[in-house]
Amino acid sequence: MKRCPKCNRPFPDDNQKFCTIDGGLLVLDQPFDPNATMQGSTVQLTPTVAPPAAPPVAPASAPPQDQKPSTPLPDFSATIATSSSAPTVVLPKNTGPTGSATSANLHQQNQQPAQQPSAPLQPPTQGLGQPPTPSAPLPQAPRPSQPVVAVAPQKKSKLPLILGILALLLVLGVGAAVAAFFLVLIAAPVRSQQGWVGAQVAAANQDLNTVYFLDDKRGWIGGDNGFLSRTEDGGHSWVKQVVQTDAAINDIYFRDKEAGFLIAGNAIFTTRDNGVRWTEARRFLPSEFDGADIELYSVRFSSKKKGWVVGSVSKRERVIDSILLFTDDAGETWQRQRAPSRLELIHVDFASDKRGLITGADGIILATVDGGATWARQQSGTKATIFHVDFRGDKKGLAVGERGTILRTLDGGVTWTPVPVRTKSTLLNVQFINDDKSWAVGRSGVILRSDDGGLTWIEQESGTRQNLYGLNLVKKTGWAVGGGGMLLRYAL
Repeated sequence: MKRCPKCNRPFPDDNQKFCTIDGGLLVLDQPFDPNATMQGSTVQLTPTVAPPAAPPVAPASAPPQDQKPSTPLPDFSATIATSSSAPTVVLPKNTGPTGSATSANLHQQNQQPAQQPSAPLQPPTQGLGQPPTPSAPLPQAPRPSQPVVAVAPQKKSKLPLILGILALLLVLGVGAAVAAFFLVLIAAPVRSQQGWVGAQVAAANQDLNTVYFLDDKRGWIGGDNGFLSRTEDGGHSWVKQVVQTDAAINDIYFRDKEAGFLIAGNAIFTTRDNGVRWTEARRFLPSEFDGADIELYSVRFSSKKKGWVVGSVSKRERVIDSILLFTDDAGETWQRQRAPSRLELIHVDFASDKRGLITGADGIILATVDGGATWARQQSGTKATIFHVDFRGDKKGLAVGERGTILRTLDGGVTWTPVPVRTKSTLLNVQFINDDKSWAVGRSGVILRSDDGGLTWIEQESGTRQNLYGLNLVKKTGWAVGGGGMLLRYAL
Protein backbone atom coordinates (compact mmCIF):
# COMPACT_ATOMS: atom_id res chain seq x y z
CA MET A 1 0.00 0.00 0.00
CA LYS A 2 1.12 3.52 -0.82
CA ARG A 3 0.17 6.88 0.69
CA CYS A 4 0.27 10.49 -0.41
CA PRO A 5 2.58 12.44 1.93
CA LYS A 6 0.62 15.66 1.30
CA CYS A 7 -2.99 14.63 1.83
CA ASN A 8 -2.26 11.41 3.69
CA ARG A 9 -4.71 9.48 1.49
CA PRO A 10 -3.98 5.75 1.15
CA PHE A 11 -3.78 3.98 -2.22
CA PRO A 12 -3.97 0.17 -2.18
CA ASP A 13 -2.44 -0.19 -5.69
CA ASP A 14 1.30 -0.50 -5.18
CA ASN A 15 1.86 0.20 -8.90
CA GLN A 16 0.26 3.69 -8.70
CA LYS A 17 2.90 6.43 -8.54
CA PHE A 18 1.02 9.73 -8.24
CA CYS A 19 -1.86 10.99 -6.02
CA THR A 20 -5.09 11.48 -7.91
CA ILE A 21 -6.00 14.42 -5.64
CA ASP A 22 -2.95 16.69 -5.59
CA GLY A 23 -0.58 14.89 -7.93
CA GLY A 24 1.97 14.24 -5.25
CA LEU A 25 4.40 11.34 -5.46
CA LEU A 26 3.16 8.36 -3.49
CA VAL A 27 5.33 6.59 -0.94
CA LEU A 28 5.10 3.14 0.62
CA ASP A 29 3.42 2.87 4.06
CA GLN A 30 5.87 2.39 6.93
CA PRO A 31 5.36 -0.14 9.81
CA PHE A 32 3.58 1.21 12.92
CA ASP A 33 5.97 3.09 15.19
CA PRO A 34 4.71 3.16 18.82
CA ASN A 35 6.86 6.25 19.51
CA ALA A 36 5.26 8.26 16.72
CA THR A 37 2.67 10.92 17.46
CA MET A 38 -0.81 10.48 16.03
CA GLN A 39 -4.39 11.51 16.42
CA GLY A 40 -7.25 9.05 16.81
CA SER A 41 -10.43 8.08 18.54
CA THR A 42 -10.63 6.88 22.12
CA VAL A 43 -10.74 3.15 22.76
CA GLN A 44 -13.23 2.00 25.36
CA LEU A 45 -11.11 0.32 28.05
CA THR A 46 -11.09 0.08 31.80
CA PRO A 47 -10.03 3.48 33.26
CA THR A 48 -6.78 3.83 35.12
CA VAL A 49 -4.89 6.61 36.82
CA ALA A 50 -4.76 9.64 34.56
CA PRO A 51 -1.34 11.01 33.48
CA PRO A 52 -0.73 14.70 32.84
CA ALA A 53 -2.07 15.93 29.54
CA ALA A 54 0.25 15.75 26.50
CA PRO A 55 1.08 18.79 24.41
CA PRO A 56 -1.84 19.72 22.18
CA VAL A 57 -1.91 18.55 18.56
CA ALA A 58 -3.65 20.07 15.58
CA PRO A 59 -7.35 19.26 15.35
CA ALA A 60 -8.69 17.15 12.54
CA SER A 61 -10.36 18.73 9.58
CA ALA A 62 -14.06 19.34 9.72
CA PRO A 63 -16.34 16.64 8.34
CA PRO A 64 -18.36 17.19 5.17
CA GLN A 65 -21.49 19.35 5.45
CA ASP A 66 -23.84 16.45 4.70
CA GLN A 67 -22.64 14.41 7.68
CA LYS A 68 -23.61 14.98 11.31
CA PRO A 69 -20.55 16.32 13.09
CA SER A 70 -18.93 14.08 15.66
CA THR A 71 -18.55 15.12 19.27
CA PRO A 72 -15.25 17.00 19.60
CA LEU A 73 -12.59 14.69 20.92
CA PRO A 74 -10.52 16.01 23.82
CA ASP A 75 -6.82 15.40 23.50
CA PHE A 76 -5.30 13.15 26.17
CA SER A 77 -1.98 11.44 26.36
CA ALA A 78 -1.48 7.92 27.57
CA THR A 79 1.51 5.77 28.21
CA ILE A 80 1.85 2.20 27.09
CA ALA A 81 3.38 -0.10 29.69
CA THR A 82 6.94 -1.01 28.90
CA SER A 83 6.37 -4.62 29.89
CA SER A 84 5.35 -6.80 26.99
CA SER A 85 2.97 -8.72 29.25
CA ALA A 86 1.04 -5.64 30.40
CA PRO A 87 -2.01 -4.62 28.40
CA THR A 88 -2.17 -1.38 26.48
CA VAL A 89 -4.16 1.23 28.39
CA VAL A 90 -5.55 4.56 27.28
CA LEU A 91 -7.73 6.97 29.19
CA PRO A 92 -11.44 6.93 28.43
CA LYS A 93 -13.23 9.68 26.68
CA ASN A 94 -14.77 12.47 28.76
CA THR A 95 -12.99 12.07 32.07
CA GLY A 96 -13.53 14.00 35.27
CA PRO A 97 -11.27 16.71 36.75
CA THR A 98 -8.76 14.19 38.12
CA GLY A 99 -8.68 12.12 34.96
CA SER A 100 -11.11 9.42 36.13
CA ALA A 101 -14.22 8.70 34.10
CA THR A 102 -17.48 9.96 35.52
CA SER A 103 -20.33 7.52 36.11
CA ALA A 104 -22.43 9.12 33.38
CA ASN A 105 -19.59 8.85 30.93
CA LEU A 106 -18.93 5.23 31.84
CA HIS A 107 -22.58 4.44 31.28
CA GLN A 108 -22.47 6.15 27.88
CA GLN A 109 -19.35 4.25 26.93
CA ASN A 110 -21.00 0.96 27.85
CA GLN A 111 -24.05 1.74 25.75
CA GLN A 112 -22.62 3.36 22.56
CA PRO A 113 -19.49 2.67 20.49
CA ALA A 114 -17.09 5.51 19.90
CA GLN A 115 -17.89 7.56 16.84
CA GLN A 116 -15.38 7.20 13.95
CA PRO A 117 -14.28 10.02 11.69
CA SER A 118 -15.88 9.86 8.25
CA ALA A 119 -13.61 12.31 6.47
CA PRO A 120 -9.88 12.18 5.71
CA LEU A 121 -7.75 13.47 8.52
CA GLN A 122 -5.27 16.28 8.13
CA PRO A 123 -1.63 15.34 8.47
CA PRO A 124 -0.20 15.79 11.93
CA THR A 125 1.70 18.94 12.67
CA GLN A 126 4.77 17.12 13.87
CA GLY A 127 6.28 13.81 12.88
CA LEU A 128 4.83 11.07 10.73
CA GLY A 129 1.88 9.19 12.04
CA GLN A 130 -0.12 6.27 10.95
CA PRO A 131 -3.89 6.85 10.92
CA PRO A 132 -6.10 4.36 12.64
CA THR A 133 -8.13 1.92 10.68
CA PRO A 134 -11.89 2.47 10.81
CA SER A 135 -12.49 -0.71 12.79
CA ALA A 136 -9.77 -0.39 15.39
CA PRO A 137 -8.89 3.11 16.70
CA LEU A 138 -5.33 3.35 17.99
CA PRO A 139 -3.99 5.15 21.04
CA GLN A 140 -2.25 8.46 20.96
CA ALA A 141 1.44 8.82 21.36
CA PRO A 142 2.85 8.25 24.84
CA ARG A 143 5.06 10.41 27.01
CA PRO A 144 8.00 8.16 27.90
CA SER A 145 9.06 10.36 30.80
CA GLN A 146 5.93 9.53 32.86
CA PRO A 147 5.10 5.82 32.55
CA VAL A 148 1.78 4.59 33.91
CA VAL A 149 1.52 1.06 35.18
CA ALA A 150 -1.55 -0.62 33.79
CA VAL A 151 -3.73 -2.10 36.53
CA ALA A 152 -6.22 -4.77 35.68
CA PRO A 153 -9.68 -4.27 37.22
CA GLN A 154 -10.14 -6.19 40.45
CA LYS A 155 -13.33 -7.90 41.54
CA LYS A 156 -14.58 -6.56 44.83
CA SER A 157 -14.47 -9.04 47.67
CA LYS A 158 -17.67 -9.62 49.64
CA LEU A 159 -15.74 -10.53 52.76
CA PRO A 160 -15.73 -6.98 54.26
CA LEU A 161 -19.48 -6.76 53.75
CA ILE A 162 -20.05 -10.13 55.39
CA LEU A 163 -17.78 -9.22 58.28
CA GLY A 164 -19.56 -5.90 58.66
CA ILE A 165 -22.95 -7.59 58.82
CA LEU A 166 -21.67 -10.10 61.36
CA ALA A 167 -20.20 -7.28 63.45
CA LEU A 168 -23.49 -5.38 63.29
CA LEU A 169 -25.44 -8.45 64.37
CA LEU A 170 -22.97 -9.00 67.17
CA VAL A 171 -23.32 -5.40 68.33
CA LEU A 172 -27.09 -5.60 68.15
CA GLY A 173 -27.05 -8.89 70.01
CA VAL A 174 -24.86 -7.52 72.78
CA GLY A 175 -26.93 -4.35 72.92
CA ALA A 176 -30.13 -6.35 73.25
CA ALA A 177 -28.60 -8.44 76.00
CA VAL A 178 -27.43 -5.36 77.87
CA ALA A 179 -30.84 -3.72 77.43
CA ALA A 180 -32.57 -6.84 78.72
CA PHE A 181 -30.22 -6.91 81.70
CA PHE A 182 -31.05 -3.35 82.65
CA LEU A 183 -34.77 -3.94 82.10
CA VAL A 184 -34.58 -6.79 84.62
CA LEU A 185 -32.81 -4.49 87.07
CA ILE A 186 -35.38 -1.75 86.56
CA ALA A 187 -38.37 -4.08 86.85
CA ALA A 188 -38.01 -4.73 90.61
CA PRO A 189 -34.56 -4.41 92.21
CA VAL A 190 -34.06 -0.79 91.18
CA ARG A 191 -37.16 0.24 93.09
CA SER A 192 -35.91 -1.51 96.21
CA GLN A 193 -32.42 -0.10 95.79
CA GLN A 194 -33.50 3.48 95.17
CA GLY A 195 -37.07 3.59 96.60
CA TRP A 196 -36.30 4.48 100.20
CA VAL A 197 -35.01 8.03 100.56
CA GLY A 198 -33.71 9.11 103.96
CA ALA A 199 -33.58 12.49 105.68
CA GLN A 200 -32.50 13.51 109.16
CA VAL A 201 -35.34 15.50 110.71
CA ALA A 202 -34.25 15.41 114.36
CA ALA A 203 -30.99 15.51 116.30
CA ALA A 204 -28.52 12.75 115.52
CA ASN A 205 -28.65 11.51 119.13
CA GLN A 206 -32.46 11.33 119.15
CA ASP A 207 -34.58 8.31 118.29
CA LEU A 208 -37.81 8.68 116.35
CA ASN A 209 -40.27 6.05 117.57
CA THR A 210 -43.50 6.55 115.64
CA VAL A 211 -44.93 8.03 112.45
CA TYR A 212 -48.56 8.49 111.46
CA PHE A 213 -50.19 10.03 108.36
CA LEU A 214 -53.86 10.93 108.10
CA ASP A 215 -53.59 11.24 104.31
CA ASP A 216 -50.91 11.92 101.72
CA LYS A 217 -50.38 15.46 103.08
CA ARG A 218 -50.83 15.54 106.86
CA GLY A 219 -48.55 13.53 109.11
CA TRP A 220 -46.69 13.47 112.44
CA ILE A 221 -43.52 11.94 113.77
CA GLY A 222 -42.72 11.48 117.47
CA GLY A 223 -39.56 10.56 119.35
CA ASP A 224 -37.52 10.79 122.50
CA ASN A 225 -37.64 13.75 124.90
CA GLY A 226 -41.13 14.76 123.79
CA PHE A 227 -40.09 15.41 120.19
CA LEU A 228 -43.11 16.00 117.92
CA SER A 229 -43.11 17.38 114.38
CA ARG A 230 -45.87 17.91 111.84
CA THR A 231 -46.08 18.18 108.04
CA GLU A 232 -48.90 19.47 105.86
CA ASP A 233 -47.17 19.07 102.49
CA GLY A 234 -46.49 15.37 102.31
CA GLY A 235 -43.24 15.43 104.26
CA HIS A 236 -41.43 18.10 102.24
CA SER A 237 -41.27 20.33 105.29
CA TRP A 238 -41.74 19.68 109.00
CA VAL A 239 -42.78 22.02 111.81
CA LYS A 240 -41.92 21.18 115.40
CA GLN A 241 -44.81 21.16 117.84
CA VAL A 242 -44.84 21.60 121.58
CA VAL A 243 -46.13 18.84 123.85
CA GLN A 244 -45.94 19.21 127.61
CA THR A 245 -43.73 16.18 128.21
CA ASP A 246 -40.08 15.19 128.32
CA ALA A 247 -40.87 11.51 127.95
CA ALA A 248 -40.46 9.53 124.75
CA ILE A 249 -43.45 9.69 122.41
CA ASN A 250 -44.15 6.03 121.63
CA ASP A 251 -47.33 6.12 119.52
CA ILE A 252 -49.60 8.47 117.55
CA TYR A 253 -53.06 7.48 116.38
CA PHE A 254 -56.04 9.36 114.89
CA ARG A 255 -59.54 8.06 115.40
CA ASP A 256 -60.76 10.36 112.64
CA LYS A 257 -59.54 13.49 110.87
CA GLU A 258 -59.94 15.69 113.95
CA ALA A 259 -59.52 13.50 117.02
CA GLY A 260 -56.07 12.13 117.70
CA PHE A 261 -54.18 10.46 120.56
CA LEU A 262 -50.56 10.56 121.55
CA ILE A 263 -48.82 8.23 124.02
CA ALA A 264 -45.76 9.52 125.87
CA GLY A 265 -44.29 7.91 129.00
CA ASN A 266 -47.08 7.53 131.51
CA ALA A 267 -49.46 10.06 129.88
CA ILE A 268 -52.13 10.17 127.20
CA PHE A 269 -52.49 13.36 125.12
CA THR A 270 -55.40 14.22 122.85
CA THR A 271 -56.17 16.70 120.06
CA ARG A 272 -59.55 17.86 118.82
CA ASP A 273 -58.32 20.27 116.14
CA ASN A 274 -56.48 18.08 113.70
CA GLY A 275 -53.29 17.98 115.74
CA VAL A 276 -52.72 21.71 116.02
CA ARG A 277 -52.79 21.59 119.84
CA TRP A 278 -52.22 18.62 122.14
CA THR A 279 -53.49 18.51 125.71
CA GLU A 280 -52.93 15.98 128.44
CA ALA A 281 -55.97 13.75 128.96
CA ARG A 282 -54.63 11.42 131.68
CA ARG A 283 -51.39 10.78 133.52
CA PHE A 284 -50.82 7.63 135.58
CA LEU A 285 -48.69 8.40 138.59
CA PRO A 286 -46.47 5.95 140.52
CA SER A 287 -48.59 6.57 143.61
CA GLU A 288 -51.46 4.79 141.89
CA PHE A 289 -49.34 1.68 141.43
CA ASP A 290 -47.56 1.34 144.73
CA GLY A 291 -44.63 3.40 143.60
CA ALA A 292 -44.11 1.58 140.30
CA ASP A 293 -43.43 3.35 137.04
CA ILE A 294 -45.89 3.23 134.17
CA GLU A 295 -44.80 3.07 130.54
CA LEU A 296 -47.46 3.25 127.86
CA TYR A 297 -46.66 1.98 124.35
CA SER A 298 -49.68 1.76 122.06
CA VAL A 299 -53.21 3.12 121.51
CA ARG A 300 -56.04 2.01 119.18
CA PHE A 301 -59.79 2.59 118.88
CA SER A 302 -62.33 0.04 117.73
CA SER A 303 -65.08 2.65 117.33
CA LYS A 304 -65.69 6.32 117.85
CA LYS A 305 -66.14 5.84 121.60
CA LYS A 306 -64.16 2.74 122.53
CA GLY A 307 -60.39 2.64 122.73
CA TRP A 308 -57.52 0.79 124.46
CA VAL A 309 -54.01 1.56 125.61
CA VAL A 310 -51.40 -1.05 126.62
CA GLY A 311 -48.10 -0.87 128.51
CA SER A 312 -46.15 -2.14 131.50
CA VAL A 313 -45.67 -1.55 135.19
CA SER A 314 -42.07 -1.77 136.43
CA LYS A 315 -39.93 -1.20 139.48
CA ARG A 316 -36.21 -0.60 139.22
CA GLU A 317 -36.41 -1.29 135.47
CA ARG A 318 -37.98 -4.69 135.95
CA VAL A 319 -41.47 -5.37 134.62
CA ILE A 320 -43.74 -6.53 137.37
CA ASP A 321 -47.12 -6.26 135.67
CA SER A 322 -48.96 -5.37 132.52
CA ILE A 323 -51.35 -2.48 132.08
CA LEU A 324 -54.49 -2.42 129.95
CA LEU A 325 -56.48 0.81 129.85
CA PHE A 326 -59.97 1.28 128.45
CA THR A 327 -62.21 4.21 127.44
CA ASP A 328 -65.82 4.19 126.29
CA ASP A 329 -66.28 7.97 126.09
CA ALA A 330 -63.91 8.83 123.24
CA GLY A 331 -60.93 9.26 125.56
CA GLU A 332 -62.40 11.64 128.08
CA THR A 333 -61.79 9.14 130.89
CA TRP A 334 -59.66 5.99 131.17
CA GLN A 335 -60.00 2.99 133.47
CA ARG A 336 -57.70 0.10 134.11
CA GLN A 337 -58.87 -3.32 132.90
CA ARG A 338 -57.30 -6.52 134.16
CA ALA A 339 -55.48 -8.51 131.50
CA PRO A 340 -55.06 -12.31 131.65
CA SER A 341 -51.25 -11.87 131.82
CA ARG A 342 -48.73 -9.92 133.87
CA LEU A 343 -46.24 -9.81 131.02
CA GLU A 344 -45.32 -6.55 129.32
CA LEU A 345 -47.93 -5.63 126.72
CA ILE A 346 -46.45 -3.72 123.78
CA HIS A 347 -48.98 -3.33 120.96
CA VAL A 348 -52.75 -3.41 120.44
CA ASP A 349 -54.72 -3.57 117.20
CA PHE A 350 -58.36 -4.03 116.24
CA ALA A 351 -59.48 -5.73 113.06
CA SER A 352 -63.10 -4.70 113.70
CA ASP A 353 -65.23 -3.34 116.50
CA LYS A 354 -65.39 -6.83 118.02
CA ARG A 355 -62.11 -8.54 117.18
CA GLY A 356 -58.83 -7.25 118.65
CA LEU A 357 -55.35 -8.51 119.55
CA ILE A 358 -52.60 -7.53 121.95
CA THR A 359 -48.97 -8.71 121.65
CA GLY A 360 -46.05 -8.52 124.05
CA ALA A 361 -43.18 -10.22 125.86
CA ASP A 362 -42.50 -13.96 125.86
CA GLY A 363 -44.55 -14.49 122.67
CA ILE A 364 -47.80 -13.47 124.33
CA ILE A 365 -50.87 -12.84 122.15
CA LEU A 366 -54.19 -11.84 123.72
CA ALA A 367 -57.39 -11.82 121.70
CA THR A 368 -60.91 -10.51 122.09
CA VAL A 369 -63.97 -11.31 120.02
CA ASP A 370 -66.48 -9.30 122.06
CA GLY A 371 -65.20 -5.76 121.66
CA GLY A 372 -62.71 -5.96 124.52
CA ALA A 373 -65.09 -7.09 127.22
CA THR A 374 -62.94 -10.18 127.71
CA TRP A 375 -59.46 -11.17 126.59
CA ALA A 376 -58.02 -14.67 126.17
CA ARG A 377 -54.46 -15.85 125.68
CA GLN A 378 -53.65 -17.57 122.38
CA GLN A 379 -50.93 -20.03 121.44
CA SER A 380 -48.31 -18.16 119.41
CA GLY A 381 -45.83 -21.03 119.33
CA THR A 382 -42.89 -18.77 120.21
CA LYS A 383 -41.19 -17.30 123.27
CA ALA A 384 -39.85 -14.35 121.29
CA THR A 385 -41.20 -10.92 122.21
CA ILE A 386 -43.89 -9.87 119.72
CA PHE A 387 -43.55 -6.12 119.15
CA HIS A 388 -46.25 -5.44 116.60
CA VAL A 389 -49.37 -6.93 115.00
CA ASP A 390 -51.50 -5.81 112.06
CA PHE A 391 -54.72 -7.16 110.57
CA ARG A 392 -56.26 -7.02 107.11
CA GLY A 393 -59.93 -7.68 107.69
CA ASP A 394 -61.17 -10.06 110.37
CA LYS A 395 -59.12 -13.08 109.39
CA LYS A 396 -55.74 -12.22 107.93
CA GLY A 397 -53.06 -10.98 110.34
CA LEU A 398 -49.27 -10.64 110.75
CA ALA A 399 -47.16 -10.33 113.89
CA VAL A 400 -43.39 -9.62 114.12
CA GLY A 401 -40.83 -9.75 116.87
CA GLU A 402 -37.42 -10.77 118.12
CA ARG A 403 -34.79 -12.57 116.01
CA GLY A 404 -36.68 -12.13 112.74
CA THR A 405 -39.89 -13.68 114.06
CA ILE A 406 -42.86 -13.43 111.70
CA LEU A 407 -46.20 -15.08 112.50
CA ARG A 408 -49.13 -15.36 110.13
CA THR A 409 -52.81 -16.12 110.75
CA LEU A 410 -55.70 -16.69 108.37
CA ASP A 411 -58.39 -17.37 110.99
CA GLY A 412 -58.42 -14.18 113.00
CA GLY A 413 -55.65 -15.23 115.37
CA VAL A 414 -57.00 -18.59 116.46
CA THR A 415 -53.87 -20.24 115.07
CA TRP A 416 -50.51 -18.73 114.13
CA THR A 417 -47.95 -20.11 111.68
CA PRO A 418 -44.27 -19.07 111.76
CA VAL A 419 -42.86 -17.73 108.49
CA PRO A 420 -39.16 -18.44 107.85
CA VAL A 421 -37.02 -15.47 106.81
CA ARG A 422 -33.30 -15.03 106.37
CA THR A 423 -32.86 -12.06 108.67
CA LYS A 424 -32.22 -12.59 112.38
CA SER A 425 -32.67 -8.93 113.22
CA THR A 426 -35.51 -8.02 115.55
CA LEU A 427 -38.55 -6.79 113.67
CA LEU A 428 -40.38 -3.93 115.37
CA ASN A 429 -43.26 -2.99 113.07
CA VAL A 430 -45.42 -4.53 110.33
CA GLN A 431 -48.26 -3.22 108.19
CA PHE A 432 -50.46 -4.35 105.32
CA ILE A 433 -50.86 -2.23 102.18
CA ASN A 434 -53.54 -4.45 100.71
CA ASP A 435 -54.53 -8.11 100.85
CA ASP A 436 -51.24 -9.22 99.28
CA LYS A 437 -48.60 -6.59 99.97
CA SER A 438 -47.09 -5.82 103.34
CA TRP A 439 -43.91 -4.38 104.84
CA ALA A 440 -41.92 -4.84 108.03
CA VAL A 441 -39.05 -2.87 109.58
CA GLY A 442 -36.64 -3.53 112.42
CA ARG A 443 -33.22 -3.14 113.95
CA SER A 444 -30.09 -2.33 111.91
CA GLY A 445 -32.15 -0.73 109.17
CA VAL A 446 -33.86 -3.98 108.14
CA ILE A 447 -36.80 -3.63 105.76
CA LEU A 448 -38.76 -6.64 104.50
CA ARG A 449 -41.43 -6.76 101.81
CA SER A 450 -44.02 -9.41 101.01
CA ASP A 451 -46.14 -9.62 97.86
CA ASP A 452 -48.10 -12.75 98.72
CA GLY A 453 -49.92 -11.92 101.95
CA GLY A 454 -46.89 -12.51 104.20
CA LEU A 455 -46.11 -16.02 103.00
CA THR A 456 -42.63 -15.06 101.68
CA TRP A 457 -40.45 -12.02 102.35
CA ILE A 458 -37.74 -10.18 100.45
CA GLU A 459 -35.21 -7.99 102.21
CA GLN A 460 -34.95 -4.46 100.84
CA GLU A 461 -32.15 -1.92 100.96
CA SER A 462 -32.98 0.90 103.37
CA GLY A 463 -29.76 2.88 103.03
CA THR A 464 -29.27 3.06 106.80
CA ARG A 465 -28.01 0.92 109.66
CA GLN A 466 -30.09 2.77 112.22
CA ASN A 467 -32.84 0.88 114.05
CA LEU A 468 -36.22 1.46 112.45
CA TYR A 469 -39.02 1.64 115.02
CA GLY A 470 -42.05 3.12 113.27
CA LEU A 471 -43.80 2.34 109.97
CA ASN A 472 -46.81 3.89 108.28
CA LEU A 473 -48.19 3.17 104.82
CA VAL A 474 -50.83 5.47 103.39
CA LYS A 475 -52.10 5.52 99.81
CA LYS A 476 -48.99 5.55 97.58
CA THR A 477 -46.36 6.48 100.14
CA GLY A 478 -44.55 4.55 102.85
CA TRP A 479 -42.86 6.13 105.87
CA ALA A 480 -40.38 4.72 108.38
CA VAL A 481 -38.61 6.35 111.31
CA GLY A 482 -35.76 5.29 113.58
CA GLY A 483 -32.54 6.09 115.32
CA GLY A 484 -30.38 9.13 114.61
CA GLY A 485 -33.41 11.30 113.84
CA MET A 486 -33.88 9.33 110.60
CA LEU A 487 -37.01 9.55 108.44
CA LEU A 488 -37.35 7.32 105.36
CA ARG A 489 -39.81 7.83 102.52
CA TYR A 490 -40.84 5.32 99.86
CA ALA A 491 -43.08 5.69 96.79
CA LEU A 492 -45.27 2.58 96.84
